[in-house]
Amino acid sequence: MKLLPQLVQFYYNYDRFQDDEHRLSEYEISNTIGVLLDKDRIRCVLDDYGQLLGYVESWRLNFEQWGRMVCHVKPFDVGLEDIETGPIAVVANVTIHPAYRSSHVIRELRHLFFEQNAGAKYLVGEALRKKTQPIKVFTADKVHYMKEVTLHG
Repeated sequence: MKLLPQLVQFYYNYDRFQDDEHRLSEYEISNTIGVLLDKDRIRCVLDDYGQLLGYVESWRLNFEQWGRMVCHVKPFDVGLEDIETGPIAVVANVTIHPAYRSSHVIRELRHLFFEQNAGAKYLVGEALRKKTQPIKVFTADKVHYMKEVTLHG
């Protein structure tokens, strides 16, 4: 199966943070994922047969974009925004097939994220699993794993 339909299927089956009220239609999610793939903002781990095991979606934002997102100033459209060049690397989504959540997949996704965002000055993520949903911000020079990926590829 091609990657786009697998990512759409993942969205509907395994993305636990999207409630039914806010879920996008199949057309909308296909379009959004297509844009993210075109902009190379989704990295995937596949098995030997090409089946999707998990993915990480990240965006590279500038300070103005990040401020608009945090303050919910206006809708953020990945199709219209430059999400490829800013100094802030934001983990937008990580989804792993339930059968692989305690496997090598999370380590591979972490490596892919750091590799893709090696030039970022800041690394940002939101812990959606927490009741308070804290936003974590790290400077890249303080992240040991980032240094290892940058030095040793």
